[in-house]
Amino acid sequence: MRIINVLGISLTDYLLKEALEKVDIFLRNGALNTVLYLNTRLMVAAGKDESLRTWIEKADMTVLGDEETLRQSGITTRNRIHEVQEFSFLKEALNIVCRDHDSLYLVADTQQELKLLEHDIDLLHHGLFISGQGIFGDDGNINAQTINEINDIVPIMIIMRMPYQYEQRLMGDSALINSELVIGLPDDFNIGNRKESFYDRFIRRTYQKLLRRLVSEYEKDKN
Repeated sequence: MRIINVLGISLTDYLLKEALEKVDIFLRNGALNTVLYLNTRLMVAAGKDESLRTWIEKADMTVLGDEETLRQSGITTRNRIHEVQEFSFLKEALNIVCRDHDSLYLVADTQQELKLLEHDIDLLHHGLFISGQGIFGDDGNINAQTINEINDIVPIMIIMRMPYQYEQRLMGDSALINSELVIGLPDDFNIGNRKESFYDRFIRRTYQKLLRRLVSEYEKDKN
């Protein structure tokens, strides 16, 4: 475990074993805990948005979720890059849920994205029992039906993949959700390794360049 600073955001970087030990604690401590996956696009947005930086720092744990974010955090070891490529943290967190026969709930911003998320989770851990799933709300408002279902089921873990603005709102009020752990994935976080379109590749590379530039400018200003 070590403290790192990216664009003025203070993050605690955990080795995989340490992160999973934290997950075990989160699932048993009786409080709602939050884990945020950080990727290039989210870090670029956070570099320009103070409220987003604050939200990231308030999370109980953050996971560096792509290779560029790792590199800009000063982490270049082959083992860590492999863990990111293989989605090791998410796989092992799902293994814990499966091992303990606990329940999982999925949230996305649309029905189509919800089906994709269910498909991707099945690729990571085939046959995992999903106790429920719901959408945030097509109009950008929190869907009361989804919240009610979560609180009826009381899943031990919730995985959501949505625009960060939605995740910010849903995770920002712990009184809304009766669960032990929420894992927030960026909306462009591709678990299923679907083939990138030319446009998606262009966007990804653009954000990589933006993050490199922001980090370079931040370090230059700091010195």
